[in-house]
Amino acid sequence: VCDYCNSDLKEAWMTVEDLRLKVKAALKLDFSEQAFRAMLSKLNQLGVCVYHDEEHLNHRVVLKPKLMLECVKRLIYDRELHRQQKELHKLDGKKARLWNRFTREGLLDKSLLTDIWGSL
Repeated sequence: VCDYCNSDLKEAWMTVEDLRLKVKAALKLDFSEQAFRAMLSKLNQLGVCVYHDEEHLNHRVVLKPKLMLECVKRLIYDRELHRQQKELHKLDGKKARLWNRFTREGLLDKSLLTDIWGSL
């Protein structure tokens, strides 16, 4: 399952159920939902994927953790991205306040995601 997640899948993330069905079809392994989630938790501990069995987090699994880390790293460290976003949000007072909150407190409002991910 580890090799399948790392090399055979092109998706960076997917729902837990979609992954369970793909694993079942490709590897002929049929896990119960509980067993599959336990396996994902173990793969998370090993760094193979990102999965957290907590409410609001347990429906998706990140299959390409390095890609996720690169995106987060860019959000934090890319000065050009920060400069562009500040320029963009000078036109919209609400977005400017949300962007400033992100840069000061690290809290990213959902409404900014399209602007940010669109430039990545």
